[in-house]
Amino acid sequence: MEGSPPRRKLRPPSPPGSAAQPSLDCLPSEILENIVARLGIREAVRTSAVSGAWRRRWETSPGLSFEWDRGEVDPAIVATVLARYSRPVASFRSGWVEREHSAVTDEWLVLLAGRSVESLTLGFAEFDDRRFHTIHSAMFSCRELTELYLENCRLPAAPSGFLEHGESTLEAMISLSLLLEWLDLRSVCTDGNQMDEWVIRAPNLKHLTIESDYDYLWRVEELPSLQTATVKVDDDSTDRDFVQLLTCFAQVSMLELHLLAPKQMQKVAIFTIKSRLVALLLGQCLFRNFATEDNALDGLSCSLEKLKSLTLHANFRSVSSILCIFSLLMRCPNIGVLDIEIMGSEFPQNDEIDAEFFNTLETNDLFTNLDDITLRNAPCLSNDMHFIEFVLSRVRLLSKFWVFRDDSNSLSKPSEEAVIEIAKYRRASPKSRVFFRSMEVITSYFPDSLFLILTQWSVALQKAHCYIPGLPTCFAGFPNLTSLRLSDVGFPDGAKGLEILLARSPLLKSLSLLMLLFPAKNGVYHQWVIQAPNLQNFFITGLYDDGWQIGDLTFLEEATVDWPLYSYDRDFVKLITGLSQARELDFAMPSTQETATSKAENTLSLALLFISFRRNKSSKFLGARCQPKESLQTHHTNEAIGQVRDVNVLEGLSCSFKNLKCLSLCTSLHLLSNVLSFFCIIRNASKLETLRIKLFDDSTQDDEVDNDFLNGQWTDDLFSNLKSVYVRNMTCKLSEMHFIEFILSKARNLEKNDVCLAEDCSKSNEEAVIELAK
Repeated sequence: MEGSPPRRKLRPPSPPGSAAQPSLDCLPSEILENIVARLGIREAVRTSAVSGAWRRRWETSPGLSFEWDRGEVDPAIVATVLARYSRPVASFRSGWVEREHSAVTDEWLVLLAGRSVESLTLGFAEFDDRRFHTIHSAMFSCRELTELYLENCRLPAAPSGFLEHGESTLEAMISLSLLLEWLDLRSVCTDGNQMDEWVIRAPNLKHLTIESDYDYLWRVEELPSLQTATVKVDDDSTDRDFVQLLTCFAQVSMLELHLLAPKQMQKVAIFTIKSRLVALLLGQCLFRNFATEDNALDGLSCSLEKLKSLTLHANFRSVSSILCIFSLLMRCPNIGVLDIEIMGSEFPQNDEIDAEFFNTLETNDLFTNLDDITLRNAPCLSNDMHFIEFVLSRVRLLSKFWVFRDDSNSLSKPSEEAVIEIAKYRRASPKSRVFFRSMEVITSYFPDSLFLILTQWSVALQKAHCYIPGLPTCFAGFPNLTSLRLSDVGFPDGAKGLEILLARSPLLKSLSLLMLLFPAKNGVYHQWVIQAPNLQNFFITGLYDDGWQIGDLTFLEEATVDWPLYSYDRDFVKLITGLSQARELDFAMPSTQETATSKAENTLSLALLFISFRRNKSSKFLGARCQPKESLQTHHTNEAIGQVRDVNVLEGLSCSFKNLKCLSLCTSLHLLSNVLSFFCIIRNASKLETLRIKLFDDSTQDDEVDNDFLNGQWTDDLFSNLKSVYVRNMTCKLSEMHFIEFILSKARNLEKNDVCLAEDCSKSNEEAVIELAK
């Protein structure tokens, strides 16, 4: 009866003399300790409420990690928890510590020093005028550290007797941490009347990161185990020796470096460091003079043979900057990934550097193994474009070149001009693809000239936040296009242009369509077909059903359909049949109970907001070709809201999912129709090995899908190859519990069953575990 409460079967009382029900306490202590060690600190402490035997179990469980994100834990109670924990602390990672809680970290460090902490992460909010919190001197007693991460803080003066050989505070602390493998210092300095040079010595250090606004005169020596290094200092000292620094980094496999830039155009405030205060000399900004022809890496002779990935923060404004970049690249024969962020792009170029200059920098082993390049924050001025041309014409193994245009820069070349120019560059690698993207959200035209250029260009095309007009009359297709990604793209002349574009891209293998926008007539979208005979990877998502259909996708391997709201007349049998060749399928099943106050209404609100935004950004497109907001709302309200779809939308599905190995479904298990749709897919997927289910609860009642009903769906080959099951957002209602019980009892080859409870779950973690264990 409508409105009746969920039907529940009463469990009969246990007969007298029957065996006691199993509980967690029956498990060996080693397993119980392992369970607690896998929990977060909040959940571990909450196990005290399980039973009397569990009241103090977490206090003695080894390997417990004290880790939480910002706002998850009250900093004031952390010390109390630490004081009760009697075992060594494997890891301590606090969320961002706000200014008002900085003082409580002193007690943390005192307790951690006595718990042999191995991994320590402390990050503080920045005070006014860049004043940092001075941490407790107990930091110097943490001698068992293997990982140390500090941000926005000061180290105090070392305790009496700590400095034996005249070294600085940081230098001594690092050198005495003999087990240290990971060191990350971000805006960390020391108290004292002056800043002297200090040296980083750590024989076992594998990962080093130093980031700060100012150069605190650190040096590097004796790092024989170093594998990765990141150095980002915005204001380097005038006498820093970058050749010596890189020589000490010769054995790293990953390197990120902020290179010196010519400073004629850079205002550098003068700072003095005296008696615990960084004093800004107000009103005085000086220009530091650096010779434009100075190459900070001139004389670099060591070879970085192991370096595979290099990230540079540099600029292309002068000859000296380019020389510095290439002096390093020439010493990296095995580099495979290069990422360059262009700094100071808001200033004009000091030197015009042409193609002939770049040609003089070529050597036989330059770029010999380079595969992937990214150029960020590029204004696409002449120096940038000549660099792009040089790389494309020289790198024989290049597969991907990412160019991110600086849209906020008034000096930047227009995107269309840059793309057309890049398309004309000669390429040494036949498999090279250029991805041209924007650094910021923009709305623009996709000009006809680009269609004509791209018909001859082997590319992976990506466009976002623009609208594409009708195809040119002479458009023959993209014969070399292998990858296409469209995000927030509008088609003012309708979806027919996109349908033709896809059909005329015979080599297309990867397609992603996100939040596309099409005009509708009287609230109705014309159907259009996604037809790509060689498509292997397919992803589509949006806010409302715009009439897309699936054609022949014979070679499909991976498919994702993430759709919050389908049209009421969508043929799901036809849709799923079109995806039946996939090896991996991620599919959002339609909601079966949508009313005026449910998910449909919320989704429509988002859709209308999305359309309103597009009207404001592109009135020519939406104002002329899209129906009024009131018309759209009335149409969808009549069609999708207020109607209940309580039917098996996959009834009659007969196709075989002969290749399907991994299935991800977003569905509900509270109505028979949902479960029947689920079995329509599973029954035809005999090779399925991994099943992922994300549950949503869109019903006001529970049909109680019980064991009898589920057993009625059983066939001999159901779950025959199933090895892993993952269930998310489980509320532990009867239907869900019966479903888990059914899988556990039928899947003979099951190796893993992973369940994650929803926030509004009716059972606690402990209750759910005990019930599932039965």
